[in-house]
Amino acid sequence: MWGAIIMIYDDGVKMDDDMRVKICPRCGNEVMFTHSEYCKICGLSLYNYCLGETISDPSGSYPDRIEYHKNDSDARYCEKCGQPTNYFEEGLLKIWEDAKNLIELNEAEAAEDNFEIPF
Repeated sequence: MWGAIIMIYDDGVKMDDDMRVKICPRCGNEVMFTHSEYCKICGLSLYNYCLGETISDPSGSYPDRIEYHKNDSDARYCEKCGQPTNYFEEGLLKIWEDAKNLIELNEAEAAEDNFEIPF
């Protein structure tokens, strides 16, 4: 039987309780006001929103609207609607295959560094 492989894609930045980043992932700015929504240095959204899910009114009484969801800073796709996130679209996050390969390479190198030949 195959064992589960746990991959932790930890390429995001720390966030507060409102899912706002504490450090801008684009420029590294750490100075922002409590209610800021965009980085004052580079203009990036401090929230990793998805690109939006179209919500339609089945009765046709109301026009379609787009709903945006907040995501973790390392999310490439929204867990609610599956749409890409703005941080992924901006190129701030590697595609998951490249991130996975990098994690595995780093783990293999760390294992080699810790390998000792018994005498």
